[in-house]
Amino acid sequence: MKLSLRLPETRAWLPGIVLVLCLSMFAMAAVALFTVGADPESGPRSLPTSVAAQGYQGLKRILVARGHDTATNRFEDGGDVTRADVEIITLDDDNGVYNMAAGARGRRAMRRAEASESSAAESSGSSSQSASSASEDGANMWFTPDKRRSDHILYHPLGRVVIVVAPKWRSGPAPGNPRWAGTPGMISAPELRRMLNVLAPVSAQALPDSARSENDDKDNDGSSELPEAPPGKGVYDDDDQVYTYDKVPYDIRQAHTEGLLTAHGVAGQSAFPADVAVGAIGDLQTISGPNLMPVLVTGDGQPLISRVTVTEGRAQPKVPVYLVSDPDLLNNQILSDPKRVVAALQILDTLSLPAGKKKPSVVFNLTFNNLSFDHDLLHALSRPPYIGVPLSVLIIGLALMWAAFARFGPPQAEEEGAALGRGVRVLADNAARLMAISLKEARLGPAYANMIRDEVLRARGHRQLQPNESPDELADRIGRLYGASESYTALKSKASNLLTVHQLIAVVQRLHAWKTEIDRANT
Repeated sequence: MKLSLRLPETRAWLPGIVLVLCLSMFAMAAVALFTVGADPESGPRSLPTSVAAQGYQGLKRILVARGHDTATNRFEDGGDVTRADVEIITLDDDNGVYNMAAGARGRRAMRRAEASESSAAESSGSSSQSASSASEDGANMWFTPDKRRSDHILYHPLGRVVIVVAPKWRSGPAPGNPRWAGTPGMISAPELRRMLNVLAPVSAQALPDSARSENDDKDNDGSSELPEAPPGKGVYDDDDQVYTYDKVPYDIRQAHTEGLLTAHGVAGQSAFPADVAVGAIGDLQTISGPNLMPVLVTGDGQPLISRVTVTEGRAQPKVPVYLVSDPDLLNNQILSDPKRVVAALQILDTLSLPAGKKKPSVVFNLTFNNLSFDHDLLHALSRPPYIGVPLSVLIIGLALMWAAFARFGPPQAEEEGAALGRGVRVLADNAARLMAISLKEARLGPAYANMIRDEVLRARGHRQLQPNESPDELADRIGRLYGASESYTALKSKASNLLTVHQLIAVVQRLHAWKTEIDRANT
């Protein structure tokens, strides 16, 4: 038994193909519209959007489940995000904290560092120490605090309270499998110290004319071109301005601990009146400095959470700013123990007391994690109130597509008939429509009778008429000669007295039958 598979005609597939293409087009537009402002997917890194052990996605989900109004900000100026009660900033990506100084002084410092390292390979003793010092100076000149970041934390925050989480882990994907987390390492103290420089103000002044690009390519130290940095300060330029920042001597300690850890509030500080059982943290990190006022410390007095102040009589932060020394107090590792989750929520509740709400709103600032973007038309159209424009266009497009298919449907098969050209059919159709509109179809009877008569006369070759014989009489005589069942003169008389279209159709059919009988008799 043979099974034959018969596929439908190709034109029968056309409506389905068009429907799939239209729906795909609208689906792509919808995906681009609704995902442009969504949180990015992060790999196994120490980011607020990551689900890795060093990420903070668990904290955000806990806050959502608890009833907090949470949001993420990816605009440098805050964008459309409403100012929240608490702003959480995680310093986990150096590209979002450092300012890669590309000015003349920075380039010359790097060239001096490279030259000193080359000369150190050929000498020893004091020369080696000089090379090491120059290399460190070049690195410090290259990795400098970004003024925008510093100003945001201290003077232009998105929250009534700012919580800055210091980094500790250097995490990333596993080699050969980017979806898996690799073994994390700890950030070195010098690098962490450079990242924490954003907690101090950065001042700016115009770059002197003598320090501009005229001598950029010369291998000199440029010491006379830029102001000398005061003690405890650093200076860098970006070809337009000179920036001065504090080199704060942070004391960073990373020690292995065992067992459960209980933190205590500092005497005289009302932030933490009760002890906090933070649980077990294997490698505890503590940070202290002249601009940090401890509010929560360990049993031996090492600060876990400190309030950031501004020294040297400069303007204090606009809102309370707190530094969390160890990220394991808030990152996804708290999910391993319910007690650590309780401790994290207790820390947030206590630090957010100035906001004056039981469940304060929280915004995670992603601009410090190299996840920011600029304002553009697509982002504007994806947010209220302008989102109504693309939604209306999508709905109208779907409605038009549905109306087109509902009105016309699939193409109909053409009936086989006379081999008339498309132009002939169009002309005949137009003529029929015009006559139908004018309601004068019945007057076509005599003309059609004359046309049939002339065709019969030409076909029979009776072109020469007798002197006393009319064309109608000749057609009637030919009909009798070939045995036609009806008389032509009688048919023409009926065609001249028509009142309706149905009578016209009946007479036309009889005239056509009269002509057919003569043609058959002749063959």
